[in-house]
Amino acid sequence: MGGIERFLMGMYKNLDRTRYQFDFVVHSPEENYFEPEIQEMGGRVYHLSPKAKHLFKYKKELTEAMKNYHVVHIHSSYAFSYFEAKWAKQLGKKVIVHSHSSKQLGKKLLVHQLLKRGLNSNIDVKCAVSREAAQFMFTRNSTVKLIFGFDIRKFVFSKENRDAIRKKISVAPNEYLVGCVARMDDQKDPLYTNEIFKRLAGVRGVKCVFIGDGKYKESIMQQDQGSGIIFTGNVREPEKYLSALDAYVLPTRYEGIATSIIEAEINGLRVYSSQEGTPSEAKISNNLTVLSKQNVDEWGQRILADREKEPHRTVALQEYANFDIVKCTRDMEEIYNQWLS
Repeated sequence: MGGIERFLMGMYKNLDRTRYQFDFVVHSPEENYFEPEIQEMGGRVYHLSPKAKHLFKYKKELTEAMKNYHVVHIHSSYAFSYFEAKWAKQLGKKVIVHSHSSKQLGKKLLVHQLLKRGLNSNIDVKCAVSREAAQFMFTRNSTVKLIFGFDIRKFVFSKENRDAIRKKISVAPNEYLVGCVARMDDQKDPLYTNEIFKRLAGVRGVKCVFIGDGKYKESIMQQDQGSGIIFTGNVREPEKYLSALDAYVLPTRYEGIATSIIEAEINGLRVYSSQEGTPSEAKISNNLTVLSKQNVDEWGQRILADREKEPHRTVALQEYANFDIVKCTRDMEEIYNQWLS
């Protein structure tokens, strides 16, 4: 249900499936969130052994699957994808690596530094969601195609969705709702978000909501008992929840492109994101405020100060045309077509 998965599904829905077919590899035995939808569109999902735990078994399963394909398109957050790229090249496949992250921490960063050069030597086409993601994944002087998109029209503000979602989560029409739509994991730093929310939740007329799931959800919910902070878990149509908000908060540690920030900007929301983790491509509108994470009190103060300003939820969609999933899919098809025509 993460950003890479949503990007892939958006592209898959707009793909010319009379010429191309996407099949997917996942690293777990459980049914993927999007699996029923994939199967309805004629796609196949391969459930392979967890790579980090069973590398040799995974290699056997993956190489067997890859034999049936012309192109292996690897969507990656760090250079641990070296193995897939190398095995695909050994089979004579064309390899695309698509970088979706601009940073890693701890052991992942060490692995990335060790494998980055080897990964780069096994790639035919290098793609990235942003300049920062390209610099992180690929070697200097690489030719990189910036390709990323989503259905921008879905995120336009809707009064109907605003009213329906506010009723669903028990927020009054006149209450100021501050929210975050994100996985509750280390990258998105929900613990920091919760510190912001705790400073806001006691203010009269203000409510806060976490939209998403993840490993920190239960512990944060226990901390916040009685605070009035709302937890929705995963939702199928997050764009509807954006319309219910008045302000959007994401103190992320790092991002490839920060899709959710751009989505919130399209919705006309006031957006507050971290200086440390916001890519340059995400800074599109005047509604985006970038703040340092050195001072959590500043976040709450700025959000409350902006509350009095007149909201303008209508945006010019043409400003976001580079992120249109239809354009993105056509650009990707041009690359596939070099090998499949």
